This record gives sequence, C-alpha cells and structure tokens, in this order.
Amino acid sequence: MLTKNRINAIAELTQQYWAREVQKDYFSKLASGKEIGHRIADLVDDKTAATLTAEYLVKYEHDEKDRRKVRSMGDVWVEEDKIYYPINIKTGIVGQEGQPNLVSIKKLMMSLLEYRIDSYYLLMVKFDLPKLDSGAVNPPRGVSCKTYMVDMLDYLDCVTFDAGPGQTMLKAKKFFSSQAGNASIDKQPLQHKIKTLLALLEDGQERLIKNRRDSLKIYQNKVQDYLQSKRLCVTVEAQKVLNLK
Repeated sequence: MLTKNRINAIAELTQQYWAREVQKDYFSKLASGKEIGHRIADLVDDKTAATLTAEYLVKYEHDEKDRRKVRSMGDVWVEEDKIYYPINIKTGIVGQEGQPNLVSIKKLMMSLLEYRIDSYYLLMVKFDLPKLDSGAVNPPRGVSCKTYMVDMLDYLDCVTFDAGPGQTMLKAKKFFSSQAGNASIDKQPLQHKIKTLLALLEDGQERLIKNRRDSLKIYQNKVQDYLQSKRLCVTVEAQKVLNLK
C-alpha cells in the first residue's frame, strides 16, 4: 500500500494544480453550458495524470500488443518501493453527485487474489461551479475545487455493484459525507475487504438472475396471450403507441 505521506503528497499536489487551473480563462469557459461534467472529466484525467507523471515514477498498463490500455484499472500507476499502485482519477461536481463507474469487480478481485495489487486508489477532484443566472452569457467565475485521495477498499460501504455491466460504482453522496470533517475510518484487514467484495459480487449476481427471470416471465406470458388470441392481425389502435407522424 502507498504510505500515508505519499497519499497526502499526491492529494496536495493535485489540489494545488487544480486550484490554479480553475482560475484560468479556458477553464471558466469549459465550465459553462451543457454536459459540463463530461467535458471536465477528460481534461481532469489527462492533466492530473500528466502532473503525477512529472512528479513521480509512473507507468501505464499495456495490452499484449504493447498498446496502452484504454480501460486499465488505473488511469496511472504510481511507484513506491518498486511496487506500482493503481490510481483511478475521477471528477465530481457539487450538486451532481451520482454513481460514477469505478472498476470491473472481477478485474479488481482477480488482481487482489493473484497478488498484483493490495489497494485501489481513488483520486477525486470535486469542483464547485457557481450557478449562472437565467440568460447569462458569460462563463462562471470563482470556481473552486477540493481533492480527495483514498484507498477505495477502505470505503466499500460507499460502493455498489451492477452485475449487468459488471462495474462497481461509487455512491458519491455517501462517500463525500464520509469525508466531511476528515473522520477517521476503521481500516480492516485485506482478507475482510476481499470477503466484502465477494459479498457485493454475490448480491449483484443474485439480483441480476432474479431480474432476468422476471423479464423472461413477462415475455412468456405475452407469448401465451398472443397464441391464445383469435385476432392475429395488425390494428390501427395498436399502432398508436408508435406515435407515427
């Protein structure tokens, strides 16, 4: 695991960098209009990774053809004592706390179980964007930000899992509430964290199976109704739902 000093140093470096960037004209223009979160997210990923690369020894995951992986566990892997640690860089916006994707639960578990990693770091830069008055045309000023750097395995109560896409997701509101006041956490042994991940996987798979069975039952019933019907032709009434114009 990264030392506490290294975690704090990365968080402070990132905080100082973005505290300067949000005051620049380009960022103010970027932080206006629609789909702000998507535009900022790519920028934060690239610039934060570049900032860490300039300060620390870092590496990136590559595939069998030696191409940098687009969907790596870590946006950047930071070295300490010859071991590299995955850091997932995320962007948050005040008032838009949802459930952003983190990582494939199976990929995370296999990496833990095969001794490739012993931690999984979230580096979150959360921006507070002033609200524009109705009809305003100028970009917002006075943007501020706050950086969080944690091992997500210490915050699995703030994680949910969707077995459909197979992704773990951050329960952002709960996470930020847990960070308020810098309250200390009761860190658990790695074995306990892996058991918690397995419980998340089991629960998600069971819900997926139930949902698919329920969905299948709906179609089975619809087919039975259709086969028992004596009117097997298209109707004007049935086509109204298409809202054809």
